[in-house]
Amino acid sequence: MYTLSLDKAEDSKRVGSKALNLSRALKAGLPVPGGFVLTSDAYARFISLDKLWDRVKGILEGLDPENIRELREKSREIRGLILNSEIPDSMKKEIKEAYDGLAVSREVKDAGGKALDFIKAGRGESFVAVRSSVVAEEASNSFAGQTFSLMNVIGSGNLFNSIKLCWSSLFSPEAIYYRRNRGISGLPLMAVVVQRMLDPEKSGIIFTANPSTNDIGRMVIEGSWGLGESIVSGIVNPDEYILNKDTGEILEKTLNKKFWQYTKDALTGKTIKERVTSSKVHANVLTEQEIKKLWELSKKVEEVTGRPQDIEWSIARNRIYLLQARPITTLNREMPDPAQAGVPESQTPLLKGIAASPGFARARARIIADSNELERVEPGDILVVKKANPDYTPLLKRVSGLVLDTGGRNSYMATISREFQVPCIVGTENATTILRDGQEIILDAVNGKIYQPVPRPNPQPDGTVNGATATPDPGIPDAEKLPALGEGITATEVRLNLALPELDENTAKLCDGIGILGAERLLTGEGRNPFETARTNPQELIQLISSRLGTLAKLLYPKPICYRSLDLSTDEVRNLEGEDETPRESNPLLGWRGLRRSLDQPEIFKCEVQALKKLSQEGLNNITLLLPFISTIQELRDAKSLIDFPLKLGIVIDTPSSALSIGDFCQEGISHASINLGSLSQLTLGVDRENPEISKLYSETDPSVMRLVRHVINGCRKHKVEVSVFSDVNLGPEMIERLIALGIRSISVDRNSLENMKTSIARTERKLLLEKIRNQK
Repeated sequence: MYTLSLDKAEDSKRVGSKALNLSRALKAGLPVPGGFVLTSDAYARFISLDKLWDRVKGILEGLDPENIRELREKSREIRGLILNSEIPDSMKKEIKEAYDGLAVSREVKDAGGKALDFIKAGRGESFVAVRSSVVAEEASNSFAGQTFSLMNVIGSGNLFNSIKLCWSSLFSPEAIYYRRNRGISGLPLMAVVVQRMLDPEKSGIIFTANPSTNDIGRMVIEGSWGLGESIVSGIVNPDEYILNKDTGEILEKTLNKKFWQYTKDALTGKTIKERVTSSKVHANVLTEQEIKKLWELSKKVEEVTGRPQDIEWSIARNRIYLLQARPITTLNREMPDPAQAGVPESQTPLLKGIAASPGFARARARIIADSNELERVEPGDILVVKKANPDYTPLLKRVSGLVLDTGGRNSYMATISREFQVPCIVGTENATTILRDGQEIILDAVNGKIYQPVPRPNPQPDGTVNGATATPDPGIPDAEKLPALGEGITATEVRLNLALPELDENTAKLCDGIGILGAERLLTGEGRNPFETARTNPQELIQLISSRLGTLAKLLYPKPICYRSLDLSTDEVRNLEGEDETPRESNPLLGWRGLRRSLDQPEIFKCEVQALKKLSQEGLNNITLLLPFISTIQELRDAKSLIDFPLKLGIVIDTPSSALSIGDFCQEGISHASINLGSLSQLTLGVDRENPEISKLYSETDPSVMRLVRHVINGCRKHKVEVSVFSDVNLGPEMIERLIALGIRSISVDRNSLENMKTSIARTERKLLLEKIRNQK
């Protein structure tokens, strides 16, 4: 018998630790989706047919796992053999019977006979999740991210193919490398767990002990929207909650930007990656009540399994489900001494992130776009990448550290880094843009910080340092006569990007104003549908905007605030209650959004204008209204016709057409132009930077983009119109220098990057000033 009901999966050698723990949890009454296990006996039988295992061993013979090209070629050959082989008919029959049984309840199954056959015939096929459960001899091997799991599988034919995909993933490059470096030899065995598929609103991971610090008294909960794959694969920076394990008290809470989610497509039933609606990007994923319930669940799971666990969970229709539990494998690792970093406490880091695998490294940063560049990574490099990829596993013995833009401390890449004892920082948001390829950096993966090494002077007997004279040039001002770094004295203003009109007093004093305040989160908060509110109760919307924006304007006055009118794409609008009729667009980025929709459906725009009029009458004249996604002069004229009082009006340069026509816009009468560098770059280059197949083509410093930026800055300066720039990713040193050299008035950043940006701008202005003085000599 090759299949077992999930509640009867009791032999770890046949079902693996993942299935065993789920079985124990199910029998303990915990909320586990029903399912069955295809045992490792089935895989052993399959791999023995037609001498398949002998052929696999022949391909692997003599393999050097450090030779990445050879590793990938042999992996591809083995997986092809497995996928092209057939599951025996008798095994298929047993799998199909177990799969069909998921469509009926336990009570119906117990009835049996013709009644069972009749009910099965009337039920549709079930969506299922197909998860690998590796049979491992050692509990210290997690196999995190090394084998496949497939979501939203429907139909027995697709189930058979998914099972073979799971089996074949035992011979992915990363899985082969992992086993070799963990000393695992012989025939690898795998069971496959098949469970009823959930359609969750939110999902996440719980470590019942802090894996980064080995603190068994702390529990780490991560959460994000949709399926948990977004956290496991590391495509989002999830919300993180650190709890006292004994009491459940929330000790730390970190809310991150969650731009993406995996979910089931309503039309095809397939798992798709889609953008999270703007109202959810910054929102709390979990309520305090849900956190309490997750804490209670994880305590029970630890009691059932007898040791700290790595748990996957989901919440569907307000009910919590347990999807996976496996032992944490790295709690016995010795923690490094923080003093090993060798960085003065007063030094400001280049970047901050989440310390995922503790340790220190000082080496060159090697930035790669994807797995096609693996061979560029040299021994000792610190690997810097946008997001996790199983293909990077074969590099873990080669590199001295790992840095990722996205991901949490519980993603599979973080877990594998801890097992390989490679220092790792995740969730930096912009390491791939801030750091330069080949730049020497210090990685402090105990505190989650990345530093620029301080140059080590080498004094010589003749008074020189590192071979260069230390005598100051009398024609150049002394350093102390120039503005000191970190004092916040910059000619270029540093403003903030805000998603909500909320700011603390200290940050208000530090920033030079608000470069972009988006309306989306304010107007859609608390489940609000602004389109419906504007139609039925416009005064409510006017009061909301004037009250919240007025508070911010008073706090900052007379510093400027640039308020961008509502800019929701159609896929975001469809998620609002009552907006089911909004058209589904194949490319929402280029669709019915921004000023286009505001002119077609002006109710919200009129409310925004009236709110700003109210604030103007109160003397708050430090607010500029920005028109997003504008393309033509006529759109500007149509917008101005809806404004009935003196108002500072500007445009957002999202499109190449608005950039090329900047002179016409200035002559038509605008007071401000704000360059959306991310949008302008994507539309100029025709590149979706979130598409992994083409993201390497994205560059904000591309000559074509820079020509448009230069054209906008020059046009605005000619007509005495204020010009600024903002981006949803932090700007690198090269871009900062280019913008300042071109004469940009202000740069807008997220509040977490404010101090670093001020320091970078001060350094750049200082450099340009010194170069100008030298050139004048």
